[in-house]
Amino acid sequence: MENDLECVKLPPLVNSYGIWERLEDPVNGSKLWDYSFPVLESLLVIIFFFWQLIYFMFKRFGVSNFTAQIAAGLLLSIIALYKRGGLEEILFPKGYRENVIGTMGTFGYTMFWFLMGVKMNLGLVARTGWKALAIGFCSVIGPLFMSLVFYHRELKVTSGFNSPTGFIIFFQCTSPFPVIAALIIDMKIQNSELGRHSLSSVFMSDLLGVFLSLLFHFIQNGFNNITHAVIDVVAILLFMIFTVSIWRPAMYWIIKRTPEGKPVKTIYIYFIIVAVFGAGAYWAFFEQYVPFGPYFLGLFLPAGPPLGSALIDKFECLVTGSLLPFFVASCAMHANLSTAAKLEGLTIILVTFAAKFVVCLVSCLLSKMPLRDSIALALVINHKGTIELSAYSYGLQIEIIRDEHFSTMTLYILISSYILPILVKMVYDPSRKYTGYQKRDIIHLKPNSELRILACIHRPDNIAPMINLLEASCPTKDNPVDVYVLHLIELIGQASPLFISHQIQKKKVGTKSYSDNVIISFNNFQKNFWGLVSVSTFTSISSLECMYEDACTLALDKLTSLILLPFHRTWSIDGSIVISDNNMIRNLNCSVLGVAPCSVGILVDRSRIGQKEKSIDESYHVGMIFFGGEDDREALTLAKRMSKDSRSNLTVIHFLLSSGVVVSDWNSMLDSTHLREFKHNSGGQGCGMYIEETVKDASETALVLRSMVDYYDLFIVGKGGGMGTPFTAGLDEWTEFPELGVIGDLLSQPDLDSRASVLIVQHQKQSL
Repeated sequence: MENDLECVKLPPLVNSYGIWERLEDPVNGSKLWDYSFPVLESLLVIIFFFWQLIYFMFKRFGVSNFTAQIAAGLLLSIIALYKRGGLEEILFPKGYRENVIGTMGTFGYTMFWFLMGVKMNLGLVARTGWKALAIGFCSVIGPLFMSLVFYHRELKVTSGFNSPTGFIIFFQCTSPFPVIAALIIDMKIQNSELGRHSLSSVFMSDLLGVFLSLLFHFIQNGFNNITHAVIDVVAILLFMIFTVSIWRPAMYWIIKRTPEGKPVKTIYIYFIIVAVFGAGAYWAFFEQYVPFGPYFLGLFLPAGPPLGSALIDKFECLVTGSLLPFFVASCAMHANLSTAAKLEGLTIILVTFAAKFVVCLVSCLLSKMPLRDSIALALVINHKGTIELSAYSYGLQIEIIRDEHFSTMTLYILISSYILPILVKMVYDPSRKYTGYQKRDIIHLKPNSELRILACIHRPDNIAPMINLLEASCPTKDNPVDVYVLHLIELIGQASPLFISHQIQKKKVGTKSYSDNVIISFNNFQKNFWGLVSVSTFTSISSLECMYEDACTLALDKLTSLILLPFHRTWSIDGSIVISDNNMIRNLNCSVLGVAPCSVGILVDRSRIGQKEKSIDESYHVGMIFFGGEDDREALTLAKRMSKDSRSNLTVIHFLLSSGVVVSDWNSMLDSTHLREFKHNSGGQGCGMYIEETVKDASETALVLRSMVDYYDLFIVGKGGGMGTPFTAGLDEWTEFPELGVIGDLLSQPDLDSRASVLIVQHQKQSL
């Protein structure tokens, strides 16, 4: 057998001395590409340039970052194939320089597995219903069994799963959690019913896939060397015992030694990273798949704050933004599109895809899932990504599969990573379930019926204004208020969103709830109005982009008539200046306004009624600005309810045009009907004051509103009030926040010398 010899300079050439070395000695001086570090730097720059270029050019067509990274690697492989010379030395260096690039890619991939283990919550298994577990189990075992039956003759004459056919079948039938979680996060459906069901199902299939991978490896070793197989089993069992009995308690010890609100000590982070790569070395020593070691350490590390979140904060950006794209592109660069034309393994892809799709679809339908949701989940579980690409690259390296197989599988991963998300979006619309076919608003509530309100809380300073507003809604025995409080917390340090009902959850002794302040405050509010108010508290831990789904789903399930949202700006105690401005919360509010199944109110707190406690005899003044329209009618109905409180002095200000033009249509008739009570009972007991303001144009509207800001503690306005009419013509061009409407935005401007809070109300958007 011919041996390949390789000459290596010692010490290795790492850092270049620049072009001067070659200029001083053109014959013996080393070239720039003889050094490993310049090659690594050049490859990083080239990969990132092509990755970002492809993503920028095609993101409007639905291309994800992962798809762009594979495409960049394939493009570079084509360039290197036809452009020999210096570029080939950069992309495909020889000798030890290749090992440097491989080491960096392995470092990034190992950290990726560890971080995905950290994000996964083992408690998800206990909370996963039997339907999701059954779907996850069937999605692996079903297609694996069908594929083995289909290819049993070929596998019988080869080495089973160590053959190209068996190797491809196994990774086509499994569904790694990190890959599916990344897809669901990219599509922003992790808070949807489909997203939650997919994560629960794939969690089961991922654990099953890891178990089968180890099992097949042990069986294969057993046939070759029974002693070696027994040693491997013992080594893995010892590692698992270590993670359960030593590693996990050590992580809880670190958490206990970290004061609440303080960051985890850096020395602990260093210790964890050393342990991660030590675990990788341990698994490599026993010839196991290296990333499994760090993955199990991450899996048994408590998810969420403070430890899990700290690790994610420190390494997520580096890994997913730098190291992992480098790894994906460098793997794809080894694909040869000329050999991919042979389509080796294409039939295996088609058979396994069809088997997995059919099994998942049937499992979902038997679980009584809707057909469109079942199709979407079957497509999601068939998605392939980084882990499959790495597995095929590893198979090529150890020569289980050939170059033709690897090139075909890389091309398949590229195409499926682009097409499958598009197909999922075509068959599944998460906002469809929020479509309002029933009237869920305040106007159509029956007399003496309870008012159901969903109050959303982001920060502790949202609690007092929200409670004061709920007190102003005048809960009585005849008109009780049912309040559902949703504490919204940003998801950090774990992949699966959480939704906690504090009525069901039993708090463990010595533990602290995410929402203690919210629970205590609203429980006291309930005690103050015992028998008149019912409070239920929930916590949603999810990404800011998807929080609106939890709010809308809870409102839909509880049949609420109104969702109350805090404004994204926070004012100082005197209400004069803005001290914080969170655009993510603003985006959340806009999303809720777009798909809410009921009416929505945004509370802009500046605030006289939110910043001080009122005595039982102290009154507050509420001004309801009425122009007309369904939003104003909904706001007026809420204001009428507030006027029943003896402490509330309500004034309805009806704006009229000085031109005297009267529009006679159905909306105007409804406006007149709702205003009639105030016109006839103005000043009477239990009813507010009614006044009219006559203006000729938008400038006079603004002047009148500015003149009355000092007389009221709270303004209630309809979002669409005055829009598209002479009352506001031209003002909409100066509107900073369209979600507040023209009038709401005007009354919420920082330059307005006012401490009056503003409640902007949008009537339920009902489908025809």
